Amino acid sequence: MPALRQRLEELGRRLQAAQQRTMHTRTSTLAHLERALAHLNVQGVLDRGFAILRDPLGRPLTDAATLAPGERVHASLARGSAELLVQSTRPHAD
Repeated sequence: MPALRQRLEELGRRLQAAQQRTMHTRTSTLAHLERALAHLNVQGVLDRGFAILRDPLGRPLTDAATLAPGERVHASLARGSAELLVQSTRPHAD
């Protein structure tokens, strides 16, 4: 019986150590994912001076060629928003 008790205690210690390693690994992974997600935060992008432009239906605008003079565009900025009127466009030259 003492050998069995000793074996059980050893297995308990090994299980506890394995749980601690797993928790450390998962905590590190979570911290890494949290930092990666922060880089994708829209507010962070806006805070760096960028704006998000949307058409009247709320769809993101990504190509000046889809716009025409006189169209209204919604701009989301770091602090607030604005309704803009397109005066002219200069589509990207491929």
